Amino acid sequence: MKKRLFCLLLIAALLPLPGCGAPAAPSPSPTVQATPAATAETTPEPSGTQEVSPSPAPEPSAPEVYGDWAAIFTDFLRENYDSLNTLCYGGIAGVGFIDLDLDGTPELLLFDAGASAAMGVQFFDIADGREVCVSANNPDLRQPYGAGYFTDVYVNANYFDDFRLMEDQESGERYFLVESGNGAEDFLYREVIRFGRDGSGVLTLTSLLYRYESYSPDDSGNMVLSSANYTQNGQSITGAEYTAAYDALFASVKQTDYTPAGVFIWEVKDYDGGLESFLSLVQTAVERYIPIPG
Repeated sequence: MKKRLFCLLLIAALLPLPGCGAPAAPSPSPTVQATPAATAETTPEPSGTQEVSPSPAPEPSAPEVYGDWAAIFTDFLRENYDSLNTLCYGGIAGVGFIDLDLDGTPELLLFDAGASAAMGVQFFDIADGREVCVSANNPDLRQPYGAGYFTDVYVNANYFDDFRLMEDQESGERYFLVESGNGAEDFLYREVIRFGRDGSGVLTLTSLLYRYESYSPDDSGNMVLSSANYTQNGQSITGAEYTAAYDALFASVKQTDYTPAGVFIWEVKDYDGGLESFLSLVQTAVERYIPIPG
């Protein structure tokens, strides 16, 4: 927590953004997006032809390796930096690329610097040659960037490696999971979210398991569980059913050795909070991207 507090204070100093304070305790929902005003006391609903070369082509250069997606996302971030930096609670704290829907083209992830136990994550994919926001901790990103693809399932996480590439031990199917979560003295939530893609090839997020627990002081001042809400695939279940379903899910899959990577602002000592410094981070994140093998 000391490290997180230090990181967040440092980010705040580097990226002063008036009017962009994060909610103290954003609450998740697989079906209903929480607003910045949500509090721990309010339990959220869960929710042409090609010419053939006579000799082998040389190894592609870096720009060709990274492809059009890097240019599309970089241009998007350059043109919309001020807006995105404002709509991300506390400003943009991290940037990276992960092929979460396993279609061969990575998605753009922006972590915010929200002052909470976990940071909100904004997800952007490419549809019809342009970028679209698929999910975000701040629902205000829906109008300017959602383009009909915005989902009410959203993610709070800490690092890029929180996104784990799993493999079903029977079928061999691979997919990404994340355990979204946040908490404070009086509440705790955890949500297991699976990534996929729709018929248009755009990233989707599906809530598999969700729990929200509220705590209040007893007569001795100790914080004790006062209420709880558990769901599976959006349907209400008991705490025991939640535990059984959670254990069964992770017993059926194994984590691969693929580790996503990105860049966080506080890792860069000479970051000055301006556009050019941010774009240099974006370039570093592009260079760190490793395609998923197989």
